[in-house]
Amino acid sequence: MKKKALKGTIKTPIIIIIAAVVIIGVIVACLISCTGKKPKGIDVKQAALSLEDSKWSTTDNGRRSYDNKKYKTYCGIDVSEWTGEIDWERAKNDGVQFAIMRVGYRGYETGKFVYDSNLRHYLKGAVEAGIDCGVYFVSQAINEEEAREEADMILEQVYGIDLTMPVYIDLEAAGGPARTDALTTEDYTNIINAFCERVEENGFRGGIYSNETWISRHLDWNNLSQWDLWFAKYTELPATDYLFNVWQYSESAQIDGIANNCDINIRICK
Repeated sequence: MKKKALKGTIKTPIIIIIAAVVIIGVIVACLISCTGKKPKGIDVKQAALSLEDSKWSTTDNGRRSYDNKKYKTYCGIDVSEWTGEIDWERAKNDGVQFAIMRVGYRGYETGKFVYDSNLRHYLKGAVEAGIDCGVYFVSQAINEEEAREEADMILEQVYGIDLTMPVYIDLEAAGGPARTDALTTEDYTNIINAFCERVEENGFRGGIYSNETWISRHLDWNNLSQWDLWFAKYTELPATDYLFNVWQYSESAQIDGIANNCDINIRICK
């Protein structure tokens, strides 16, 4: 009897231990699944592979369209505090389907962060209206460490917002002396990669805002083409060899619900 009692007392703890291990395993798996960081931005990096200039047209209200059933197109705007007050419901009814907001910029000479005063206000209004949102930051990073710092700062500013568009790094001419003047093509390329990689590590899609001149003079595009390109060119046709997902084609669009003129874009998705 003692032996049987001894066996019973051993079996019970073993069963409990096994059950506990199984439960812990399930909890850990759930946590990994629930907290695993997946890019929330829609991955459309292959959307521009077959675009043809002959397929572009302009509607009566001056907006661009692309005539190919293989692709879906969306109308969008990009805004900063200079845009002023926006009635997002009216803008949506006027055809606006996405918006890219400026988070801020780094000072060209000081290197200090300057935040856009309307960012959270714009994000709240656009999200409530059911408009897809992305953000951009005008960079003056001079190395990879500062690029990651900029990405971290952006993520802090958009905390709690489920962005469905990419987080873009905006590199463009300063129009005067800038702390980035001495950077090389390799420097700029490494900065962009560091920025976008940090963005994607945190569950969002990385992207670049640029134009043909900047890309050709300052970037090694062969080492950057994995990122979404938001392409700026104010012409009737994009007429470019660069593959883009969003084309900013005017800076003087008139949108219902917005008093001032603003930038307008078209997004191309398969």
